[in-house]
Amino acid sequence: VLAVGMLVNGSAWGRVEAEALVGRPFGVGRVTISGLDVALDAGKVLIEEKNGRVLYPAVAQGMLGKLIGQVLGSTTERPTSGVTIHFLFRGDEPLELTVFTPQSVPLVVQPRVDNSRRFEREVTQWWRQYNTFWRNERADDNQPPIVSTYLTTMLSQRLGLEPPLLDRMQAEKGGSQATQAVELIAGMERLRLETLKNTMLGRGDFGEVANLPLPGPPAWLPLPAMGNAAAVEIEPVALRVPENWFYVRFGKFSNYLWLTHLLEEYGGDVSSMVTLRSYLAPMNKRLQNQFGLEQDVLAELLGDQVIADVALVGSDTFVREGAAMGVMLQAKNTRVLSSSLSMQRDRALSRAQANGGKAETVTIAGREVSLYSTPDNRLRSFYVVDGDFHFVTTSRAMIEQFLAVSDGRGSLGNLAEFRAARQAMPISRNDTIFVYCSSPFFEHLFSPQYSVELERRMKSVTDIELLMLARLAARGEQMPSENVQELSAGGLLPRGFGRRPDGSGPVQAGNEIVDSVRGARGAFVPIPDVAITAITRGEAERLQSLHGQLASQWRRMDPLMIAMQRTALDEKGLERLVIDGNINPLDESKYGWVLSMLGPPTRQMVTTAAGDVIAVQASLRGGLLLPRIPPHHMFLGVQDIPPPASTAAPGGLMQSLNMLRGTPGYIGSWPAAGFLDLLPFNLGGSTPDANGFSRLPFNLWRRQGGGFSVLSFDPVNQQIRRRIQNETDRTIVLILTLLRGI
Repeated sequence: VLAVGMLVNGSAWGRVEAEALVGRPFGVGRVTISGLDVALDAGKVLIEEKNGRVLYPAVAQGMLGKLIGQVLGSTTERPTSGVTIHFLFRGDEPLELTVFTPQSVPLVVQPRVDNSRRFEREVTQWWRQYNTFWRNERADDNQPPIVSTYLTTMLSQRLGLEPPLLDRMQAEKGGSQATQAVELIAGMERLRLETLKNTMLGRGDFGEVANLPLPGPPAWLPLPAMGNAAAVEIEPVALRVPENWFYVRFGKFSNYLWLTHLLEEYGGDVSSMVTLRSYLAPMNKRLQNQFGLEQDVLAELLGDQVIADVALVGSDTFVREGAAMGVMLQAKNTRVLSSSLSMQRDRALSRAQANGGKAETVTIAGREVSLYSTPDNRLRSFYVVDGDFHFVTTSRAMIEQFLAVSDGRGSLGNLAEFRAARQAMPISRNDTIFVYCSSPFFEHLFSPQYSVELERRMKSVTDIELLMLARLAARGEQMPSENVQELSAGGLLPRGFGRRPDGSGPVQAGNEIVDSVRGARGAFVPIPDVAITAITRGEAERLQSLHGQLASQWRRMDPLMIAMQRTALDEKGLERLVIDGNINPLDESKYGWVLSMLGPPTRQMVTTAAGDVIAVQASLRGGLLLPRIPPHHMFLGVQDIPPPASTAAPGGLMQSLNMLRGTPGYIGSWPAAGFLDLLPFNLGGSTPDANGFSRLPFNLWRRQGGGFSVLSFDPVNQQIRRRIQNETDRTIVLILTLLRGI
């Protein structure tokens, strides 16, 4: 044990204790800095060894500092008078360490041999702190926890260590085959990380044989009769879209450009408007690159003069790994549009020459089709013209389907449910965007081909990620990393890693790793273009279970339609978006308790406050979940006021509360508190004053009166209270009094 008094942070004397125990394949050590009269930031403490022998460190702060850090959240508000760094190391030579606090603290530690019980105790302590470190990182970080999942799983398997109890409990949370199928379709992160973990633990399908035939589709019930919609007007482009594709119609090219620019602002994903993640995959740009299309100034100026209608269509929406999608354009001037698209694709091919880009003409359904592509599929552009309809897609199978419905038979436009949808939301509405996902589209997503290939490509992409991470870990440990066999022998990859039952596996292609069958990560061959000739016994069992659950629980798929209208406001650059969503017909038995919480239809609404940028209202009741709660209105509003800059990056309890507190919003209910009654309003022992105001813990304010109950984090001053007493419009005032800045 080394105990030394030394100068830390340039002004404070403290105590440094260090110890290292020899072991195989790793020794275990720790360095503790304590007794400082200034605060350390545990998030900025690092450790290095001169020869790179220190591996997998975990920084743990004192209990008092940890408690304060959990409450305060901000790294600048995590004071601790001491930290302990647990780490692994190789060899038995002296460790020449430097600890950065962030000032450097050099020290030399001679590893020693101790009894096995003491060694195991130290390893257990390191393992506990290492998992705690990554758990905290996952809680604070805003990026997918792929690295932490790989490292903790790899070390668990390699060193024979059980995951901590909390991690084991979380891992045991599973779901039915139907739930997992929905997660696959939704691309949910949990299933992706579970696949990565199972592969590392040797639970993959390496060694299985694909020798069973692909079964037929699930037994879906047909939709009920939709009534007579024969005379409804249908846009021509819908008659060229197969009934099992999703359909996003823009009506005119300028609407398409508007959405494209909006997506570019948020990394290709509109959900990024409300996410806290800092990493956003450039999905929209990636898809445009695959199409070989671009938006130039001429297109923006002349688009509506050349193009009569635009639709984004597809067999799926799996843009993250490689979607079967396309752009369908109805031309006003076919010659000009064809010339423009050809020039755009030619420029894309020129940019892809160094990556093996090539142009060819392929025959599909008896028609000559232009194909521009690269070996890794980052450029995969099929282009065909049929009359005034121009179609660019990433999928060969979609070209076949497009040509097959040229006479309208089998098209979405002639589908009874779509015609009923157009009767409910006619073309005359002039929607900016009209989205329709038919029941055949949803059934198609649950087809055997999609179910099997979705799972296979999930495994494929995690195999690519595992190989990349294993190579990085090998370099960190100064181990051989040239091939899979070396990495498997070193315990950085599982035995048998490298080939799946369908013959695919990660391979080196130039400077990157790609799937041998599907191409580059993010540009996989679209699922309809992947031929599945046989499946494994495990896949067959999962399909059988899935189909049984779908037949008994879901029975049929309900179509979904969404319409969006945008209107320019008086203020420059501001727009109002109105979104209508509809599921019709709706099988209420599938949505059970959710639908039971919807209140009765009503013509009443709460007047929103002037300046609300977001306003949401709903008629609710307790339903099956909480039957004692009667029908009531709930309303929520957010004002168009910038929140304080200090609330932009939550990290910890108080900082999260500060972000909510800085949001200029409110939530309320009428005529009864309803779901708000579930909150512990009496926790702070506060009772309403004469004006109905009560202050709750964490500076939360509540106002009651006139049958309303309104909550906000914004304090209300006495001047506002006096003004309320003179107001006659109680509905508006009860909301306005709780808005920030009023």
